[in-house]
Amino acid sequence: MSYFGYYNELGYWIAKPHNGHPLEIYRAGNHPYDSGVGQSLPVGDDQALPLKTIRQHCESTGQDMAEENGVKWGGTEYEEI
Repeated sequence: MSYFGYYNELGYWIAKPHNGHPLEIYRAGNHPYDSGVGQSLPVGDDQALPLKTIRQHCESTGQDMAEENGVKWGGTEYEEI
């Protein structure tokens, strides 16, 4: 088993395989001070995190979660909005 991540301008989510489909195990939004999904800012908002930063957070968080749970990290993939 491995964890993997998806990201876009609204934030990112970490998943693991479950019955042939990704099962979300963590999600964070694009707000620089509050990662809760309900706090995500509209796409294009001046305060929203840049896409590159969201991708870096996805990669870093996913790697950490995979290591903590003794599974492989499968990488990140952009997900269309």
